[in-house]
Order: sequence, then C-alpha cells, then structure tokens
Amino acid sequence: MRGDTWFLDTNILIYAYSTTEPEKREVARQLIASGGAWISVQVLNEYCNVTRKRYPELFVRVSRTLDALASCLNIRDLSFATTQQAARLAVQHGWSFYDSLIVAAAIECDCAILFTEDMQHGQIVDSRLRIENPFRTLTP
Repeated sequence: MRGDTWFLDTNILIYAYSTTEPEKREVARQLIASGGAWISVQVLNEYCNVTRKRYPELFVRVSRTLDALASCLNIRDLSFATTQQAARLAVQHGWSFYDSLIVAAAIECDCAILFTEDMQHGQIVDSRLRIENPFRTLTP
C-alpha cells in the first residue's frame, strides 16, 4: 500500500552507521528497521563511495553491511526509464541529476515519502511523493 512505503536517501544509511552523531544514528536506524523501506542500487553505491572516502574504518566491513541492509530493505534496480525520469525531474526542479535519480527511483517504487536531509522538507513531487527530513526536529 502506497501510504506505507518510503524511500531512504544515502545520508540515512551513512547516519545509521555513524559514530559521531548518535541522535541521527538512532533516527536512521529506526527508519531502516521499521520495515517496508526502499533504497536503490544508487544508494548502495553512494554509501560505499562515501564510506570508502570518509570512513575507511567502516569500509573494511562494507560487504557485511551491504548484506545486512539487503536483508531488511527493498532494493530497486535502475533502468533506462529511471534515467529518463531523472533527467526530466532535474530540468523541472533544478536538482542535481543524482538527487533526481533518487527521486525517480522513489516514484517508481510508488513510495509516499522520501526521507532525506538534502532536499526541501515538505515538498511534494509529481503530486505523490513528499520529501521529509527526519532529522529536522533534532537540536543542532
């Protein structure tokens, strides 16, 4: 059911394994563990890239992390249609192509919510996907 589905951006996965931001880590882990969440292979690739560059101590166990994520999240492959949709969204909204690719994948998964801290909280895309920052109420 669409109202029960959500998509997680890469930053959610990064925070889930963070050792420096415990409040964000807890929120991110709750989103992952609550079931029904979607990510795309792009999110996994970006997670690996960021972890390799910024958190090499986490990257040494990235294979186990990927297995753990795959066991509790739905994973969407990307297609040519996803790329076309992302290009349209990038032009329409002025977003980066890679942010648009995340949004396109979320729409393809028929998600109601995209959880990210990188886009405008509360924005509605294509009259069906709401962008939410799950960290907005945390104190800085």
